[in-house]
Amino acid sequence: MPKTSRRLTVHPPTLRAVEVVRIVDLTPGMRRVTLGGAQLGAFTTADGFARPAFDSPGFDDDLALYFPYPGQSEPVLPVQGEAKLIVPKDPRPLSRAYTVRRWDPKTGELDVDFVKHGVGVGTTWAYRAAPGERIHLSGPRTSKA
Repeated sequence: MPKTSRRLTVHPPTLRAVEVVRIVDLTPGMRRVTLGGAQLGAFTTADGFARPAFDSPGFDDDLALYFPYPGQSEPVLPVQGEAKLIVPKDPRPLSRAYTVRRWDPKTGELDVDFVKHGVGVGTTWAYRAAPGERIHLSGPRTSKA
């Protein structure tokens, strides 16, 4: 018996480079980062793999954000394959899962909320992020309508 009666959509695994469009502190403990960029639309990777436009029709879709290790300037990233992301083993990518808060396909803007709770890889990045800064993401893997 299925766990949910909601329609399930499976998205092709896609690594995307995006940039910070704006940052808004929603409350003293919550920061919203709006992301945008050409790779939220359909694009072709450097290896020639056609990737679909970002889509997030579910209210609880999650995505992975990839961060540099402390002391590094660039993150370790998975490699885009034709039908999957190939994850390096040593070192592994430093990633965290976040929920899509808003996706607007007309403006190409994606909102992600960060809890400001001290020290953590995502929280630290969100404290320091500024418009124009680049970050990589993948997902959502699935969406439940």
